[in-house]
Amino acid sequence: MRILRLHLQNVHALRNQWTIQFDQFPLYEAGLFAITGPTGGGKSSLLDAMIVALYGRVPRYGHNTPTELMTRHTAETLIELDFAVQQGRFRARWNLRRARGQATGRIQPARHELQNLETNQTLDLRSSDVPKEVEKLTGLNMERFLRSVILPQGDFAAFLRAKEKERGELLEELTGLHVYSELSELAFSCSRESREALEKLQQQLGTLPLLEEEALRTLRQRLDEYMQQRPKLQATEQRLQGELGWLRQLRESRATCSRLEQEIAAAQQALEAFAPQQQRLQRHHQLQPFQPQWQSQQKQAKQLEQQQFNQQRVREELGTKQQEVQRLEVSAKQDQERLQEQEKQYQQLIEPIRLALEVDAQIQTQQVRWESRQQEQARLEQTIHQQHQQLLQEDAWVQQVVLRQQQRQQWLVEHDDCQQLELALPELGSIWQQWQQKQQQWQQSQAALDRWEKQQAEDAKQSSELQQLENDLAEEALPLEQRAQSLREQEETLLEGRPLGDWQATQREVQRLLRLGEKLTELAQRFQDIQLERSKYEQQEQELQLKRGQLGEQHLHQEHLLQHIQERLHDKQRLLEQGRLIRDYEAARTQLQPNQPCPLCGSTEHPFVISNEVPSVEQEEELVEHLKQRCKEIEQELTNLQREQTQLKARSEIALERSGQLQQEIQKIQSAFDDVNSQIPAESVKLLTDLVGIQKLHLSWQEQFQAMEQKLSAVEKLDGMRRQLQEEQIVLQNKRAELKERQAALKERRQFHQQQQEDLATQVKEDQQAMLQLEELWQQQVQAIGWEEEAATEPELLLARLQEKWQAFQKQQQAEDREGPELSQRQQRLERDQATLRQQEQQQQSLAGEQQQGLAKLQSLQQQRLEILEHPDPKALEQEQLSQLQAHQEKQAASSQIFEQKSQALQQGQQRLQWMEEEYARGQQEHTQNQEELLFALQALGYASIAEAEVACLDPVKAEELQQQSQQLNQRLSISRHDLGNEQMRCVSLEQEVRTQQTEEELQAQLEQLRLQQDELSQQLGGVQVQLEKDAELRQSQRVLADQIEQQQQEHRRWASLSELIGSADGTKFSRFAQSLTLAHLVKLANRHLQKLSDRYQLQKRQGACVEMDIVDRYQADAVRSLESLSGGETFLVSLALALGLSDLARRNHPIDSLFIDEGFGTLDADTLDTALAALETLQAGGKTIGIISHVEALKERLTTQIQVRKNDSGNSTLAVIPKPLAENQPKQFVSS
Repeated sequence: MRILRLHLQNVHALRNQWTIQFDQFPLYEAGLFAITGPTGGGKSSLLDAMIVALYGRVPRYGHNTPTELMTRHTAETLIELDFAVQQGRFRARWNLRRARGQATGRIQPARHELQNLETNQTLDLRSSDVPKEVEKLTGLNMERFLRSVILPQGDFAAFLRAKEKERGELLEELTGLHVYSELSELAFSCSRESREALEKLQQQLGTLPLLEEEALRTLRQRLDEYMQQRPKLQATEQRLQGELGWLRQLRESRATCSRLEQEIAAAQQALEAFAPQQQRLQRHHQLQPFQPQWQSQQKQAKQLEQQQFNQQRVREELGTKQQEVQRLEVSAKQDQERLQEQEKQYQQLIEPIRLALEVDAQIQTQQVRWESRQQEQARLEQTIHQQHQQLLQEDAWVQQVVLRQQQRQQWLVEHDDCQQLELALPELGSIWQQWQQKQQQWQQSQAALDRWEKQQAEDAKQSSELQQLENDLAEEALPLEQRAQSLREQEETLLEGRPLGDWQATQREVQRLLRLGEKLTELAQRFQDIQLERSKYEQQEQELQLKRGQLGEQHLHQEHLLQHIQERLHDKQRLLEQGRLIRDYEAARTQLQPNQPCPLCGSTEHPFVISNEVPSVEQEEELVEHLKQRCKEIEQELTNLQREQTQLKARSEIALERSGQLQQEIQKIQSAFDDVNSQIPAESVKLLTDLVGIQKLHLSWQEQFQAMEQKLSAVEKLDGMRRQLQEEQIVLQNKRAELKERQAALKERRQFHQQQQEDLATQVKEDQQAMLQLEELWQQQVQAIGWEEEAATEPELLLARLQEKWQAFQKQQQAEDREGPELSQRQQRLERDQATLRQQEQQQQSLAGEQQQGLAKLQSLQQQRLEILEHPDPKALEQEQLSQLQAHQEKQAASSQIFEQKSQALQQGQQRLQWMEEEYARGQQEHTQNQEELLFALQALGYASIAEAEVACLDPVKAEELQQQSQQLNQRLSISRHDLGNEQMRCVSLEQEVRTQQTEEELQAQLEQLRLQQDELSQQLGGVQVQLEKDAELRQSQRVLADQIEQQQQEHRRWASLSELIGSADGTKFSRFAQSLTLAHLVKLANRHLQKLSDRYQLQKRQGACVEMDIVDRYQADAVRSLESLSGGETFLVSLALALGLSDLARRNHPIDSLFIDEGFGTLDADTLDTALAALETLQAGGKTIGIISHVEALKERLTTQIQVRKNDSGNSTLAVIPKPLAENQPKQFVSS
């Protein structure tokens, strides 16, 4: 992966847009460049922008959208990163906006896109999918990108200096190995939790309160006895209920007959008292045909009154309209006069307005010309003023430069001896550097010599410790052999001379029998439950048959009653038809004469005329309706009985069907029971009904299984102890082997240390001799440049003073060379600017004269305009006159239109009044005629006037009340008579059916005693059932817990094995192993880079240690040194090699051609910095682009190709790319903004 281009807009302090081209001049040609700037200027923001563009977030901002990247008081942040991979060139774009493009708007969700630059197409991806696609293209997720592209060199420098524990933590942080600590802790905690769960289940199994077999058998016998007593008590209760119900029905029937006789007498008395009201009601019905005529008369009188009122109102409105028409006629004449006056005034103003407009146009043209010249004159004055100020500044600068040149020439003459420093300074610097290196080597050799002496003492001490350790291990081996012999004896005792496989086979057979016993118990229990359920359904069938017989008797009784009432209804209907015929012949009866034949039937006897009695048709109709209603009620009762019989039949069929299903299930249970019996020994076969025997058999198998399981568990425990003992013996053997290796290594190391000590003593003497030679050469060089009096000064201080003096001499020479040509150019330009200023002053005077003439002409035209028309705006005056004229015209037209409308409305009102008067006259005549016809009809009925007839009429509400009272009295009498007949028949039927000779109180007492017995039996039955159900639930729980314990044991064995391998409470067991492997791989990768950086050193992982390393010095016969012995430059090389190795480890075979190192150079001295930069230049030669973020001044001087971040006064920053100087005064290349 190679970074090609970075474009950003409004990121932190970098306001506005900036673009950095890493694949173009000068960064690509340089290969190694610095990113410099003040602290907080935005150097690290460039790396943050790269990470956000690729992965949408920054580690230091957490997992949320990094809104902190947006510059304050801006509305948008945009980051684009172009990169090249094997698949081609791509552009990652990350954009963050605020609502409505305002800096105060709410931040909107970030947009993240990925574009293929070769096809110029944006990939169809959601924002959340872009980081995944980037990882797929580059092979790097964000964590690996941070380790491979942004090198953590500073972290590895701390890694080299840290202690063992801190080094392990740093290695986890750098390589992401913390997951192995989490796995170790998880394995340990899961093993502990599984063990606790297993112990909890075993504890629950031991606390289940199961019933003993004897108690369980006693409870089931009691349950059978209670179930046999229950049907007998229910049959006795049903018989007593039937006898008690018969006595109650008989008593209620006799009471009902007595009550109905009293109701009939009361109804007859009420009818006699209602007779006067009945006569009033008949007169009211006689006058009912005249009600429509009365209502029509009243309505017609009200209409005439309303017409008269409307005529008066219309007359008043016509008077008002007449006055309004006269007023509108006067107003229309006045509007016409005002319109004529306005037209005359408008004609007088037309000519002055035209002349004023012509003069205004001339004034405007002249004023625009004058203002333009005025602006040109102001600009010219400003230009002259600016030119004058610039000339003054330029003249002052020229004088200052001339003065500086004179002073500089005098200084150069005084310090002419500094020229010889140009050759002497490099020679002195080289001598001083060689002396420092020799001194450092001498100090290191002396320190190493001291360490070797201490190491020899430690080796002697360690040799004695190893001898003591060998004696201790020999003593530890004896107890282990004794424990092994004891375990073998215990195992032989438990197995009783049989092989372990035989015991396991026996356990499996007992376990099979135990499962079969559980199935037998379950089938026997199910058989007993089905038998109980079947007896319950048989009892229910008997109850349903009894109830169906009772419903059949009720249905037969209701059919007889319905037949009797239908016969009475047929007789009453026939009498009703005869009564209606008699009532219809009443008019013919009035014409019959004694001894004269009837014109209809020819009879000479007329009994109705003699008796003058007409049968009451209304009463017969009411009685017929009552009988019909009664028939409907009985039919409904018959329907209900039929429905209930159907339901009982359906329930009976369901009970029979369920009984058959239970019989089939019993057969299936018997078949399954026989199948299980065929799988067990013949001596253990039991009957299906022998539940107690089956449970005893199951209990004996369970006891055998538990004994077998305890024996095998003890054997398994002994086996585990034996394995643990074997592991301890293996550990002891490993310790002995390791001890022998350490003793051999110690012997070799002591010999090597002796040889190293002798070599170092020789090296110390050689370094001392070389340092004395360099000091003599230093004195000779100092005397050669004439600084004999300073020879005793510290060499480093003397070099600094000479360097400072030489730099001052160079600065003066450079300033002389730089300011000479510039002074000559400035003087020539000053003369040209003075000539230009004189020309501009002459042009200013000419413009002033022209402005005076233009102003006089403008004032003359303004005076002429005022004489023609004083109004300032002729067009507005003309528009105002036209608007007034148009308003008068519209007002005059509106007045005329309103006058015509009001005149037409007045004529229409007069016509309407005439029509209303004619209508009123016709209505009055019709009303009088109708009153005469109604009075004639009422006089025929015996009423003298309409008012008398109105008095005889009742109020509708009162008439309705009387009518309802009459109907209710007659209906109540009829219903009571009918009900009395029915109840008398029912009473006779009940008296004939004699069920018992006992009284109602005696039967009630017997029933209460029986119910007490049933309640006591139900309580006893319920208690037994609850105990049995609870025991069954506990046994089911026991089986479930046993299965759970078996599963939990398997689960615990798995977790215990895993915890034994990698588990630990603090997570160090597995993480230390992973750290050791990762460090070994990392050292291998780092040595590849260290070979390119320096062929002197090589890293190696310390034997037997987890995260400890040593350095191998190839220049010292492959001497193994500790990391603390490295100098600053050497430490940098090693840490850089480790950082590059981590980059290779993280990129996973994906080439990385762009690297960035963030800080890490602040603590390096000048020599170490030279070494570090030389190492980085070696990497750059391999084709990598390397950027170093730092604020070290010496680094800025060495790396002249830079990306500079500069702060301005507003708190924001700018970017500039500074290329490596190729020629003098080469301009800087600024970043595009």
